[in-house]
Amino acid sequence: MRRIMFGLVLAGSVACGGGGGGGNPVDRSQLVGLWTGTTTLNANGQSATSPASTHISNASASDEIVWGDVCGNGSGPNATVTAPTAFSIHAFSCPPGQIGSCSSAVFAVSGGQASLSGGTLTIAANGTVSGCGANAAYTLSFTGHK
Repeated sequence: MRRIMFGLVLAGSVACGGGGGGGNPVDRSQLVGLWTGTTTLNANGQSATSPASTHISNASASDEIVWGDVCGNGSGPNATVTAPTAFSIHAFSCPPGQIGSCSSAVFAVSGGQASLSGGTLTIAANGTVSGCGANAAYTLSFTGHK
């Protein structure tokens, strides 16, 4: 299975030439697990869709989860669980890595939202990718099932 690894998807559509909770506990059990589906990335007027999977795991705070597999190293942003079927994604920057021919690209998530309905998880996020003299804004969507 493929991880989301947005940087790899991004390489096909862009020429590159967080948080802390601790609030009231929210039932995270419906959100936690391996999700498989598709990711669509829009940047620089181009769109790329590919099969993808992502792990969502519990974070140390009782109202937080980790949206994994966003970066090439498997890491990703924390998110605040706002309901048993929804979360708000925190800002996060991946460590510099290879995207296309750029060896020092940074994939950054500015934020986003997610919801679970009828067994389908939908995530919408946005941010920037920068490095090697280029900078591009992107929007990203993931839709998947456990």
